[in-house]
Amino acid sequence: DHLGDTASRDEGLAFVESPRHRLSYDPVTGLPLNRLFLSLLNQALIRGQKHGRQVAVLIIELDYFTPVAESPAELNRHLMYRIEAARVKSALRTTDTVARIAERTFAVLVDQVTDADNLLLLARKMQGAIALPITLDHHEVFLTGRIGLALSKRDDLDPNALLEAAARALEMARTDASGMSGIETALPQPQTDSTSTIAA
Repeated sequence: DHLGDTASRDEGLAFVESPRHRLSYDPVTGLPLNRLFLSLLNQALIRGQKHGRQVAVLIIELDYFTPVAESPAELNRHLMYRIEAARVKSALRTTDTVARIAERTFAVLVDQVTDADNLLLLARKMQGAIALPITLDHHEVFLTGRIGLALSKRDDLDPNALLEAAARALEMARTDASGMSGIETALPQPQTDSTSTIAA
């Protein structure tokens, strides 16, 4: 049984304002929420411009929820999300940030990127951690993580443009067998479609 299909995918990648988004931290996972993540991303882009470093965003969408149970709704989904959040966080450096931007969607800010290949390795590492089975109420739950990656240009200062690039890459990852797509470069002109994409 899938956690969600096309009709039930998380809304919220556009960072729509809501009472939940006015909070700074997610009460379930303890992770930053949309507004705080956007602020941290903005600060990272400013630092990146100052020091000549690039910044990356990875959007991770949990999918393929396959419990061996008659009633998946009875499973403790809050605990499941806390476990997956900890797994994603454990793959990161202390200088990186993971946030929860929708019910089953995380965003990762990778500061001071020096090698794009390392981003792909990081994404694969997170996919492997997410895919480990979770035992809840004596049932094994299996999830996969689809990931969209976006890498800023050295003069980018628009956090929304970088997030939109990662969201576009995530959309491509939904049709990619590996569940991963990107790296897209966020352009200063959002209307421009000429992006650079590396499929993983």
